[in-house]
Amino acid sequence: RRRAAEERRRDRAEERAARQRVREKIERDKAERAQRVRVQPHPPGEPPKEAPAPREYDQCR
Repeated sequence: RRRAAEERRRDRAEERAARQRVREKIERDKAERAQRVRVQPHPPGEPPKEAPAPREYDQCR
């Protein structure tokens, strides 16, 4: 009986430790993703230009 109880306690402790490791890994991944998003919010390129002025068609060819 004592051995079985000890084994169950050990198993539970191992499961708790494994769950904690998974939680920590998830938190690290979240932080890493958030850091990546902050570093590159949008791809570098030309700044947005103003829309071209509308053309007026007064004459035809």
